[in-house]
Amino acid sequence: MESYHLSEGAVLAPHGEEDCAWADRAGCAERQGADIVVWGRPDSLDLVQRMNVKIAKEDRMLVKEKRRTGTRRVGRNSACRLCKLRKVKCDNVLPCTSCIFLGKEYECLMQNSLSSPPQQKPLLRTLESRFMAFDDEGNCNLALLQRSAKTLRINIGAIRRSWEHGYPLTTLLRIFKSIPGELQDAIEQGLQALKAIATIRAKSIGVGARSEDDEVDMRELEERIAMRFGVRHDRWLSLRIDRLTGCRKDCMFGSQMCHCLGLSPDEFVPQFLENRLESHTEFDFICLCLDILSNPRDRISERFWRISRKGPGDELVAGLVRVTIARDFDEHGCLTRITLYYDEVDEEDFSRCLARNPSMWPSLDPLAHELPSYQDLLTGFKKDLQFREKIAYIRKSNAGMKRLDQLTHKIRESFKPFLEASSALQGDGRAALSVGPFSYGYFERT
Repeated sequence: MESYHLSEGAVLAPHGEEDCAWADRAGCAERQGADIVVWGRPDSLDLVQRMNVKIAKEDRMLVKEKRRTGTRRVGRNSACRLCKLRKVKCDNVLPCTSCIFLGKEYECLMQNSLSSPPQQKPLLRTLESRFMAFDDEGNCNLALLQRSAKTLRINIGAIRRSWEHGYPLTTLLRIFKSIPGELQDAIEQGLQALKAIATIRAKSIGVGARSEDDEVDMRELEERIAMRFGVRHDRWLSLRIDRLTGCRKDCMFGSQMCHCLGLSPDEFVPQFLENRLESHTEFDFICLCLDILSNPRDRISERFWRISRKGPGDELVAGLVRVTIARDFDEHGCLTRITLYYDEVDEEDFSRCLARNPSMWPSLDPLAHELPSYQDLLTGFKKDLQFREKIAYIRKSNAGMKRLDQLTHKIRESFKPFLEASSALQGDGRAALSVGPFSYGYFERT
């Protein structure tokens, strides 16, 4: 019997015709892609070559058979799970427009986390993409706003604070130009009283007594929000305020803030920077804006806001959100940061919270005591946004003028304590310090 030699990766190479038959019975010729190494006499080279040819033929036949029986699958974008259950059209992005409209974008992301369609939009998860620094001093729109406000005799403090939150320049000028003269006087007197208190307190504290600005990074701010509202709260917008000028320095926002308005991340950032966010009716806006300005000492306040958002087909639809307004003060009582937290609410939450605390609807609204139902607020929002809640349209009717008169009365009552305080604090800086935390940084001081 001939001897055989083995090496790593080698196949037995037979010596002679008898061994060739034995190799066929042992299945050596069926070893696909194997290298047959010859050990021993050179007369077995012809046998090895014949076996290699046979193996190559079988390999080609096997490849052809696989190609013939295999089926090519065409990749398709599938709808998300919620859209499949509701049997509605899905735009195959994460989160999809339908889920954003329903306020369930988080569920859309979690249930479809295993899939990654090619049209997936960025979610602004990176920290750098959720930070915006402002250069308002070099902004030509701000210079135009100041000149227009001075020409139209509009309080620059109120209109600039509104502009800093992303509202369009033309809309703000139209709103403040359309309000009646008595209402403008009430706003002017109230904001001048706040400014006087700010000036007195600034002189008492001393210009040189600067504290460290509220310079926190994104991770630290998210930790604060997680401790206050939970780790999954991503709908927030935080503005850092210069304690001396009262102007915004920079802005950070949560990863889901843009979806609260029905916008994609690529739409939200430029619209905020270019002041193209118009998410309220004119009358709702003037009420909530003055409500914030007339409560400068509240560290935490909660309100219901009616906002517009983009729905399917880019149609504007209404939504009700609970907004928590948080103010941070330094050791001198100066405002350093204001943060808005948005929470989706349904009809049950809206009715229960409003029954427990009626002031959650902006109290300056004359209709706060006879507020329409949840469904009425959402159903009639489109007409309110287009014409019914515009100040110029409201002034056309007697009922509308009565509503504006009631708003004027409420604003005077809201600013009355500050008018009295500004008169009492004239020339007494130490008494000004007893007012407590006060967001006087929100008004330019002389």
